[in-house]
Amino acid sequence: MENKRLTNTERAQKTSASFDQIEALRVDNVQNVKADQEYQQVALARERKRMALKYGEQDSRVVAIDKRLNNGPLIIKALDEQEARISAKPTNTPSDTWTVYGTVRDANYNRFGGSTVAFYREDGQRVKDLGYDCTNDKGFYKIGVKDEDGSLAEKYKDTPLYMGVSDKEREVLYKDNNAVYLDPSRSDNREIVIPDFHCDLPPDEIPDTGEPEYLIEGTITNKNGKPIDGLSVRAVDQDFTGENPLGEAVTTDSKGFYRIPYKAEDFIIEGKETGGADIILYISDPNGKLIYTSEPYRNSPKYVRIDLKIESIKE
Repeated sequence: MENKRLTNTERAQKTSASFDQIEALRVDNVQNVKADQEYQQVALARERKRMALKYGEQDSRVVAIDKRLNNGPLIIKALDEQEARISAKPTNTPSDTWTVYGTVRDANYNRFGGSTVAFYREDGQRVKDLGYDCTNDKGFYKIGVKDEDGSLAEKYKDTPLYMGVSDKEREVLYKDNNAVYLDPSRSDNREIVIPDFHCDLPPDEIPDTGEPEYLIEGTITNKNGKPIDGLSVRAVDQDFTGENPLGEAVTTDSKGFYRIPYKAEDFIIEGKETGGADIILYISDPNGKLIYTSEPYRNSPKYVRIDLKIESIKE
């Protein structure tokens, strides 16, 4: 029986299918590792509660568990990024086309559809002749820059370009700090994570004391994910002296965002504190009525993000 020889096209198709199968296995493996990590977080939280009741909050074993609990979300986010990179599949790139592709995600690493991705110069001006693309419902984008006569490559030779993301109102939500460079025939993968939509506080509202800055920030939404504005957010440190205020109380903005800077002296009392602050948040409505008290966030790092979902306020 004579063996049928495959054409070059058939060989390419089989090779591509094999790579697709390998990529699918890689995605499955990453998802399995992430599921294991999430289970470990739950198990560690239970063990921490048991150990703290038995030995006390300052016991070295409890502190060690706190460090692992704080690192867990960072590991999960890294796995999310890896999954996104593996899942993003550009089409074959012609020799005269530069392709930049990837996914756009929000601060919680949910895929961000309906946004526009484009190239910007260092001064913030959009580079119109390089095109743009809109993310699909899975947050995927792909910009193909066709340069048949090489004029674009010559025009933007050695010019740093930055990926930017805008919304339907053409408001720029994100600009990357790492430059890309136009290079026909090459494909570049750029994964984009958009921070929460809020304005940073003016510099004079966070005076520079020369000491390390401690910061709590996050968003407050209702059970359906809608931001709640006008809420008073007060942070305290819980320790052997009782509760010590951390910074000043603040009010959530129209997007439910709050930001509380505080100092080491707010929670390090008489030099006896050995770890980070044990943070509790008290949330009050616009009339000053306490409506929510968070669980303690033990041994918090210098920067901690605490997003809360609470019941909607009744009008």
